[in-house]
Amino acid sequence: MCGFSLALMLWLQALPPTSTVDPALTIYMGDHLQPIVGEKFKIQGSPLHILISAYDWLRLKDAVQGSPDLCQSAVDATSKACAEEALKVAEKARAQTVADADLIASLKRQLDSANELTATEAEAHQRYKWATISVGAVTAVVTSIMIVQMYE
Repeated sequence: MCGFSLALMLWLQALPPTSTVDPALTIYMGDHLQPIVGEKFKIQGSPLHILISAYDWLRLKDAVQGSPDLCQSAVDATSKACAEEALKVAEKARAQTVADADLIASLKRQLDSANELTATEAEAHQRYKWATISVGAVTAVVTSIMIVQMYE
């Protein structure tokens, strides 16, 4: 049992520590720099404050002052991302327009086919109607002749 506990402790030490830092308290400085982590504290009767060390303050100040065009690069990155998304949306809309045109053409062909079938069936209906009327008229005449001949 002691060996198992020792092995478990050694194995758990090899695992990376889990981060319990609140992301709202972290300022990420880029891939190559350690993030700056603040600490929350509250003074009686005042809003919540966040405290960073003097060393982290100097790192943050140096990063901001060392990048005078930081706002311009943020605006450029944002406008570039916006333009890329606009191109993607335009491409999707263009593809959807082509797909819609194909769908409309297909539905139009189906409608034309249905209209032709309806017209053909209407003509057949008219022929059958007049054929039925003609057969009925002939039947009525023949029956009348047979009745007249029967009573003569």
